Amino acid sequence: MNKNIKSYLNLFWQLLKTELIIHKKTVVGSMIDVSIFVTVLVFVFAYLFPALGMNKDFGAFYAVGMIASICFFEIFTITSNFVSDIDGNKTINYFAILPMPSWFIFVSRAIGYACKTILMTIIIIPLAKLLLWNRMDLTNFATIKFILMFLSINLFGGFFGFFVVSFVKNMPEIGKVWRRFIFPLWFFGGSDFPWKVLHNVYPKLGYLALLNPLLYPMEGIRSAVLGKSQYLPFWFSLVMVIALSLFFGWIGTVRLMKRLDFV
Repeated sequence: MNKNIKSYLNLFWQLLKTELIIHKKTVVGSMIDVSIFVTVLVFVFAYLFPALGMNKDFGAFYAVGMIASICFFEIFTITSNFVSDIDGNKTINYFAILPMPSWFIFVSRAIGYACKTILMTIIIIPLAKLLLWNRMDLTNFATIKFILMFLSINLFGGFFGFFVVSFVKNMPEIGKVWRRFIFPLWFFGGSDFPWKVLHNVYPKLGYLALLNPLLYPMEGIRSAVLGKSQYLPFWFSLVMVIALSLFFGWIGTVRLMKRLDFV
């Protein structure tokens, strides 16, 4: 039994290394893309919008939320790559013959994507602080909370991505992933407003928003960095992110194993 576990772990590590090698080719370009994305949005929300009457702290609020946003946006990449492989070369089938549980394949890929988004999003806070300077107050920054939430958010993106993949039948349906799924969840998931503001203005809609899985990464990371009482409690958000990661990862894996006829 111990030999089997050791063998499984070794194969799992080899699968994960393969994913990391693949992502290594694109990570520098992805970091440049994120830097441009953050710079443009921070400039608009921190320096242009306040001139139109918006709160001057909105730039920092939005910059921190981009950690969760980018992890969520990368779900489209996960979906496109995986569905393209299923429709085309079906390289995923080669991994099914490995002497290990089939679900290891999906877990290794989810963690691989998480490692990629970690490298993409780790630059956001330093870059935002450089761009905002005194406009971004980090006196309430909680290091341990940030690390826990940061890692959990990236893992959430990977596992949630495979949940989404399991519902996409073929490449012609890829566009629907963004229009019907990612954008609505992101927009009403606290990307542009704290949950308490929504709850105070429209209480029923606020309670409905608690069903949105993206709300907890948004609230949690802002609570860890900005530390203000207007967000959901940090530990509640963290537990929800972890629980939702496990739930969506499990559902996505089961559905994909059935779809690909993995034993």
